[in-house]
Amino acid sequence: MMGKPLPNQGRPPPSVRLPPPDISHIFRDPKGNLDAYIVVVKASRVNATAHDHHWLLCWLVAQDASGPVYHELQAVHEATTGLPHLTFWGPRTGYLGGVTRQSLHIPLAKLTPAQRAALDKLSWEIPVMEPDGHWNSRSWLRALLDKAVREGVLARDVCDAALHKANHAYDVIPYVFSLTVQKPERFASIYIIQTLFIRSKVGRRLG
Repeated sequence: MMGKPLPNQGRPPPSVRLPPPDISHIFRDPKGNLDAYIVVVKASRVNATAHDHHWLLCWLVAQDASGPVYHELQAVHEATTGLPHLTFWGPRTGYLGGVTRQSLHIPLAKLTPAQRAALDKLSWEIPVMEPDGHWNSRSWLRALLDKAVREGVLARDVCDAALHKANHAYDVIPYVFSLTVQKPERFASIYIIQTLFIRSKVGRRLG
């Protein structure tokens, strides 16, 4: 059973924790269409499953001497907050961390300024739930995209295709090869079959 929505989307009072830095006042949203991505940050646990990876939505708004500047939407658990739950701090513009920048970026769609503004507005309406061992950042982003579809902001097939790829971002597929070893004394070949695992190519790194 799903937990209850957290007050204020998990945001604590400023006396407890200030919001992360936002530089949207410096880097305004551009006028043209921009490629949006679902970023899948691989969980660090050895036995992690696809459900454990962190998801966020972002698009590139500028590039300066410090690096690429992204606008992002996500429900995040930051270790430094001391809060035992996810938090939505609101739409944020800033520099992605190194791990996030090197993570797989799944193309979602090329968004117009109106679509991006609509996603920002809808993000304030997506609840952040109490911890229940299942609901996580993927759940929040899925809910945002589902609402965007219902509101006519995004197409269902476009979202479904991107979500499917995001869900399988770090899947592995078997690759079988054979190595022939000649045994002159027997004039025979012994075939050694091994299985390797390679990452499926469903996204790309932008960092």
